[in-house]
Amino acid sequence: MPRWSKNKIDAIYNLVALLSAVGEANPQKAWQINMGALMNSLEIAREYNCALFTPSSIGAFGPNSPKVKTPQDTVMRPTTIYGVCKVTGELLGDYYHKRFGVDTRSVRFPGLISNVTLPGGGTTDYAVEIYYDAVKKGSYVCPIPSDVYMDMMYMPDALDACIQIMEADPSKLVHRNSFNVTSMSFTPEMLYAELRKAMPGFTMTYDVDPVKESIARSWPDSLDDTCAREEWGWKPKWDMKSMTEDMLRAVREKEGEGAYLMPGDRMSVPVVVRAAGPKFETDTAEHLLRRIYLPDGVPSVSGRPRRCCPDSGCGERGGRRVFPYRCRG
Repeated sequence: MPRWSKNKIDAIYNLVALLSAVGEANPQKAWQINMGALMNSLEIAREYNCALFTPSSIGAFGPNSPKVKTPQDTVMRPTTIYGVCKVTGELLGDYYHKRFGVDTRSVRFPGLISNVTLPGGGTTDYAVEIYYDAVKKGSYVCPIPSDVYMDMMYMPDALDACIQIMEADPSKLVHRNSFNVTSMSFTPEMLYAELRKAMPGFTMTYDVDPVKESIARSWPDSLDDTCAREEWGWKPKWDMKSMTEDMLRAVREKEGEGAYLMPGDRMSVPVVVRAAGPKFETDTAEHLLRRIYLPDGVPSVSGRPRRCCPDSGCGERGGRRVFPYRCRG
């Protein structure tokens, strides 16, 4: 019996990707990895009747998209191979849902800021690097121009989004692939000012990377995530102030421990969540496992018991959390 059937897996998180700046250095490899992983995941989901989550990105938008409060449905003409992969992934997700009935769901993540994984080649990496350099060096050289706005999100909010959308009642989803989600929008100068409130001696200079600048200026300044809020109750919990306080605390603790996940680190994870690659993919896998594999009765993000379905209480999965609305009896 295939282990997919034996283990009663009903949801897949496809978190494999080469990020934007790294992808531009080798677009052929980026396409092979990003689209290869997606097609494998779609086919497995189709064959074994699994739900599939694949993250999209603000990188799916391009210079012709509205820059401020970019709407859910608008022009999407990205100028990076990363963005091309993301738009293609959204279209494939919708196609597999309509053609084969696969329960595909997705969110367009902004820049993700993590205190677990070190930066791994994304355009928004500066918003992670700055905290580590602030603690270790007291200064930071920023590769993004001071006036460039980009949407950002702290990793705990990103993990909530990953789980909440998969727990959402499908009858309420007008959209599927993919939802705008965001928490905050700021420039490097605004983040620098926030850091200086906690570290008055911290300094920052600029050495702009032209590749990252070009990518950053092609992306939205801010996203309109009204559809996610209305269709499945999305509501971020973190802002720049609370995130900065928590990031500095976590980085200072790590500096004492010397414990990091390096870009490209691979983790041994159960088959329900397969993850590899840099930045948030590895981080997300680790934290999703902490959230998903909890004893029966521990509340989920939505507040429902972690059981086979929202009303049955059968608990046949031995404490493994499975997603409501996909009960197989």
